[in-house]
Amino acid sequence: MKSKHEDINEHIELSKNAIRAGNSTLALEHATQACRLAIEYNDTLWYDYARLGVAISYNMQQKYSLSMPIYPEIWESIEKNFPVSDVLQMYASYSATCGDTGDMQNALLWAHKGIELAQAHGLDRQLMNLSFSAATAYDRLHYYSRSMSVLETILSLAKKLNDNRFLAAAYTLYAVALVEVNEKELGIEYYNKALNIALDNNDYRRAAVILHNLSLLNPDNDSAEKFEDCKRALEVARKSDSVRYTAGALTSMGDWYLYNNQTAEAEKYYMEVLDVAKKADETYSHWMGHYRLAKLYLNKGEYDTARKHLQTATTFLQQVVLDFQIRDTYELWYNLEKSCANSLEALEWHEKLSDLERKMAQKKQEETAKAVLIVARVDELRKQLAQEEQKVQKLTKTQEQQAREVVTLSLELEEKKTALKKIKKIATESIKSNTSKPAEQKSAEKIEHYLRNLTTDEHSWDTFKEGLERMHPEFIHRLLQKHPELSPMQIRICCLLRLQLPTKEIADILKLSQKTIENHRMHIRVKFKIPRNVNIVSYILNL
Repeated sequence: MKSKHEDINEHIELSKNAIRAGNSTLALEHATQACRLAIEYNDTLWYDYARLGVAISYNMQQKYSLSMPIYPEIWESIEKNFPVSDVLQMYASYSATCGDTGDMQNALLWAHKGIELAQAHGLDRQLMNLSFSAATAYDRLHYYSRSMSVLETILSLAKKLNDNRFLAAAYTLYAVALVEVNEKELGIEYYNKALNIALDNNDYRRAAVILHNLSLLNPDNDSAEKFEDCKRALEVARKSDSVRYTAGALTSMGDWYLYNNQTAEAEKYYMEVLDVAKKADETYSHWMGHYRLAKLYLNKGEYDTARKHLQTATTFLQQVVLDFQIRDTYELWYNLEKSCANSLEALEWHEKLSDLERKMAQKKQEETAKAVLIVARVDELRKQLAQEEQKVQKLTKTQEQQAREVVTLSLELEEKKTALKKIKKIATESIKSNTSKPAEQKSAEKIEHYLRNLTTDEHSWDTFKEGLERMHPEFIHRLLQKHPELSPMQIRICCLLRLQLPTKEIADILKLSQKTIENHRMHIRVKFKIPRNVNIVSYILNL
């Protein structure tokens, strides 16, 4: 029969596996079940652990309003009580979410914090994941030189780990950066590297994105090559099961036909965009389908039908956040009213369009300036964090030295106590065997009197406790307050673990075998009720 912790942990591990496989629905299902069990068993530590899986699952579904409130509630618990790999997963997830929601400062700050931690522990896979979060954030800030520098690290790690998924992702982002810095041909080369890897591994979603981007880089809208690019992108997008990618590829096919005056074929593809959007209730695709159909009917001179689709497209503007969609919609309204000879209405839309374009230009300037400030601020914060960590390391080193001094003192007391016991034994035997000479007997009795008051085990333990309390005030009080069921020997072992001493040294100090100490540690873990993957020393350090 499974223990309650095994039951919870099973669902957490299943959630982790689903996250790695990209199945957010299954990941959320298992993480939620783990939360329910943790609540049922009244285990707050496991509850926090399970909620990390819930937050990551919501992020994968882009439900940031549900995921973001979870992080501050579990942050300290995860950092203090769980393995570094879980802490890094939290940093990576939070960084990516900040990036997706526009908080680039925190996206970069926590990505770099995680990168340094992963490097310190030699965790290459986590390092790669966090580096990708940093590269993506730099890309969004249009800091392409920084983005490419980080991506070079990712490419090296992905090749080392033979991780094709990350290799394709890094090549894709590198290609985007190259195109943006006017290295178009080299960018296309990297896109093709990513495409080959994605197709070889049946990663149709990434392949669909790459093919769509490649088709946009081909300026010859009337060429057969452009048509083949669009056709191939659609074939791959259909395999990806992604509404957004399929709708985008269908739109590109329709655009090619419309550009080449084949309106009937273009209309067929645009109508299919609406069919796809309706099945998944996907806002962007709804807007795209109606906008493209409005444009098509305007070109055909069917103004009433164009107006109908454009009105529908406009209703979806309330649910979109991309300025270019609003701009394109306003521009099409202007062209429609102008074509219908509605001068006043056309003028109103022209004024709206001009005002929006001014705001977009101003916003771009502000974002560029803001990006410079964000990167500078992140660099400054990283320096401050590094300085603080150096102080902590120095303090830790001092504490470790103090710990060694306490242990050395305890060992010396033990050795002196043992030596004095031997003297006491010899003196006692001497008293019993030499009773004939009064002077010698009197001296022996004095020795026996002093030896009777020798330091006891408890006295050396008290000395040890005093030293420990000087370094870590209130530790023993907090330990007993939280775990009053601990035996005296278990309390001593916890104190020695607080000094981060290895099992062998603890065994030497307590004059016990290593196996006995290991058994005590096992029983202490049971009384602490901590998960198997939580380090007992880490738990004690955070009491």
